[in-house]
Amino acid sequence: MTTKFLVTVPDPAATFHRGYYLIDGRRYPRVSAILGVISKPFLITWILKVGKEEADRLRDEGAAFGTLVHKALEAYDLGDPTLARAPEVVGFARSWRAWKRRYVAEMLGVEGQVHHPEHGFAGQYDRLVRLNDGRVVLIDFKTSKGADASWPLQLAAYKLAIEHGGQQVDACLVLHMPRAEGGAISAIWYEDMDRFAAVFLSVLDVWTHQQAHDQDYKTVKGDPFLWEVPA
Repeated sequence: MTTKFLVTVPDPAATFHRGYYLIDGRRYPRVSAILGVISKPFLITWILKVGKEEADRLRDEGAAFGTLVHKALEAYDLGDPTLARAPEVVGFARSWRAWKRRYVAEMLGVEGQVHHPEHGFAGQYDRLVRLNDGRVVLIDFKTSKGADASWPLQLAAYKLAIEHGGQQVDACLVLHMPRAEGGAISAIWYEDMDRFAAVFLSVLDVWTHQQAHDQDYKTVKGDPFLWEVPA
């Protein structure tokens, strides 16, 4: 298998900050932060059921485990299998290794950092690969219990940014490895990525509106004279 990395992290031209990347002096909101404006009413029900303290603990624990899996698989793909041998993640590493050996002809990108200058967003995808059948496929790893409607929107955003940089992406999928299943993989393929891209850009409009509104509100609140009715 030949290896040709399209882009890897860290990118010396970009600085990561909470919620956004600073690239060439410009702030680019993170895709995950943009998608955070999508309402998830089921989370409110769940928090009320288990309590906020327990919900926060489970959220942080799940996020930490997901980060651990991502770091272990990243190190493995970049030539260091040490983290992938840890008992907590060894099953996930074995599953990914087996999937990769069966389907992947070439690795094009590992934890690639991308941005879209025109639409003004940035993010970090998990893998970009060329399959044995020649297709270039964008992959995202997920370790949460259930699927989320934001997953294809996240992939669509990365696809837009990658293709803006000149690399075609033929397909997108999530490799779902729920923590409770120890690394067993389910491949979730998404079709009609143009539709998901349109939805993501609509969400970006909502996020942009929200940011502008919050800033306008702070300005108006700070100057009572702005409350006067214009002539």
